[in-house]
Amino acid sequence: MLERISTAVVFLAFFTATKLGKTGLTVTVDVYSPAGALVVTAGAATAIGGGLYSYTLAGGSTGTVGEYAAIFKT
Repeated sequence: MLERISTAVVFLAFFTATKLGKTGLTVTVDVYSPAGALVVTAGAATAIGGGLYSYTLAGGSTGTVGEYAAIFKT
């Protein structure tokens, strides 16, 4: 939930293969606003390490208070 408008939101996702964190993936992200509108299409996620990936939604895209949802894809 976004408690403060115009503030960046960080989304995280963890990918595994054979019970271990999967590295070296090309991960994209679709982000939806609280109203269900697609605000980011195929944004590039950043590998943090050990199978953990991150995407930061810029504050300029968070003009509405509510639940923003991110779908990470490989």
